[in-house]
Amino acid sequence: SLPALKFKASQFKAPFRFVYSHSSGVAASKQPVMLQNFTPGKPQPNEILVRMQAAPINPADINMIQGTYGALNGVSNGGARPIHDNGEFYVAGSEGVGVVEDIGDNVQGFQKGQRVIPARPAQGTWASHITADADNWMPVDEDIPIEYAATIGVNPCTAYRLLEDFGSHLKDGDTIVQNGASSMLGYAMTQLARDKGLNVVNIIRNRPDEAGLQERLNGLGASVTVSDIFARTKRMHDFLGELPAPKLGINTTGGDQLRSMTTWMDNDSTVVTVGGMSRKPIVLPTSALIFRNLQFRGFWLSRWVLENSKEDRQRMINELAEKIKARKLVLFMERWKASEFDLAYHEHNKDFKTRKQVIMFDEL
Repeated sequence: SLPALKFKASQFKAPFRFVYSHSSGVAASKQPVMLQNFTPGKPQPNEILVRMQAAPINPADINMIQGTYGALNGVSNGGARPIHDNGEFYVAGSEGVGVVEDIGDNVQGFQKGQRVIPARPAQGTWASHITADADNWMPVDEDIPIEYAATIGVNPCTAYRLLEDFGSHLKDGDTIVQNGASSMLGYAMTQLARDKGLNVVNIIRNRPDEAGLQERLNGLGASVTVSDIFARTKRMHDFLGELPAPKLGINTTGGDQLRSMTTWMDNDSTVVTVGGMSRKPIVLPTSALIFRNLQFRGFWLSRWVLENSKEDRQRMINELAEKIKARKLVLFMERWKASEFDLAYHEHNKDFKTRKQVIMFDEL
């Protein structure tokens, strides 16, 4: 985990941003996330100025701060852009929601006061204001709660794409399985799969609040929720009862959990890895590859965003917003004032958390 953070209350009275650096000189003498005051730039042609309202703390954000996040098309640090006036610093944060405060020349499709979210990854959303190319933003439904708007762009979209891109062949009554099911991605997968008529088998870490979490996930639509320890036992086959063998597996942890999960998946099924929270390598039984023809794939939403059109992403966001308004997609979050960022950061780094931490930049 990362060290504790300390900020001065007076710094929140002017435009501010949370930044980090991989420069050895800065990293050696400063805390991992620093608070900077700055003057937001006036939008140039094709740019807009966004006043941020809220942004979550995601595991990928912490990985970017640590310098361990993936590279894409030769761009390191997940695509994060350095601050133009000081190239050794990056603004943290990969998703969030804000309102358009000012508009540069030649910008079409936006108006002042409009609610927007990033259309591309790693926009540096942990800031009170962002000036950027208008094409890097997209509208989001004004009628969903602000914390939902702040978090709709990563985990719900990942769950949506996993079912669309790897589960389009599944039919009503088929089964999927996922580990790491207590995450926001796990909550979203459970509900979106249930909405398609699929059975959902959830695996969670063995934990003190296991019974309560099982009740929550089953209430969201899961058919079965078990601990990772139980999932590795021979009793798991019997516990699944008459459920069809899973045809799609979602792996967010890696390590032994993935190996055990493959033992009771259907022949010719697909396992998609979207994370590695255990930080342990994936170990696969040879029989799963040779005799049972399991397919192992990977998915990164950032790549999908860059390789597909903004219109495709907008349609996905709109559909998810409709599910939120219909209460078919319920997420669990905890709101923090911007001046409480250090407390939210500490809460994010705790074990066995079940809620996403969301920073409210409008609340100081």
